[in-house]
Order: sequence, then structure tokens, then C-alpha cells
Amino acid sequence: MNVSKRKMTKKFVDNHVLTTIYKLQADWKRTEEIIEHSVEPSEGSLIEREIALAKYMFMLHQARERDISAL
Repeated sequence: MNVSKRKMTKKFVDNHVLTTIYKLQADWKRTEEIIEHSVEPSEGSLIEREIALAKYMFMLHQARERDISAL
């Protein structure tokens, strides 16, 4: 694999990681907002929130490992 193809692949994966982070953040915030406005949130909603947060935190960790910055 030559250097330019490797850089192109890294950029593609980095962009995919960032896109996934933004999507997961929106999902997590959406479930958080639903729970905030619920009088008595269901157990399923609380579990969904925890899963969304875990996925989001995992992808943030992956971004740190890959030295990716959105700025």
C-alpha cells in the first residue's frame, strides 16, 4: 500500500469516526431529553440512554486513540 492511499484511507476512517460521534451524540441527547420530559421513564428508555451514552463514550475514546480532532 503506498503512502497516499494509506493517508486517504486514514482520512476516510477519521471522517467516518467523526460522523459517527456526531450521530451518537445526537441519539444520546435525544434520549436524555425524552427522559427529562417523562413523568415516569420506562426501564427500556433508561437502558436505551445508557447504551447510547456508552456508544458515544466509546467512539470518543476511539477518536482520542486515533488523535482525531473536530476543530
